[in-house]
Amino acid sequence: MSPTAATQLTQAHRALRLGRPEAVWAALHQLWSHQASPGLYTWDAPRPTQDEVADGWQYARGWHNETAVSPDYETAALLLLLQQDMLAYLDEAAVEPTVVVGAGIIPAWLSQPMAVSSLALPGGSITWQWDGQKMRVTLRGPSRKIQLGLAFPPGTELSVVQKPVSR
Repeated sequence: MSPTAATQLTQAHRALRLGRPEAVWAALHQLWSHQASPGLYTWDAPRPTQDEVADGWQYARGWHNETAVSPDYETAALLLLLQQDMLAYLDEAAVEPTVVVGAGIIPAWLSQPMAVSSLALPGGSITWQWDGQKMRVTLRGPSRKIQLGLAFPPGTELSVVQKPVSR
């Protein structure tokens, strides 16, 4: 039996936090190639064996496969969370709470500028710009240590601007 999409995403998320972006990308490519409706970011899940309050809801969504529920919202949510964390996440397990920027970035992308705006973090948000040489980070909310993902070369210039949360 192959693992469910939700299990694959949970394992990919763990790999991201362990600094193994290649495993994350392998999982993403595997999931993307097995969508219920290719290109629509939808997956299906086996229909539960017990009746649920919303039993039959899959038919209101336009799907007619009685053995599956599609779209599978758990998979969609886990995929979105993983992709957000590939851009930046708060590592609360570190000795000092640390925001890891670009953990899902691959080295081949570093020759091009990239930017992320107002990505939510607990208690605030982060905006970052990579110009191909230097990382500029604006952190809103609590002051936290910033760490770049493994694709960034050691000694990469990093500038951080700390701002209070806007009200």
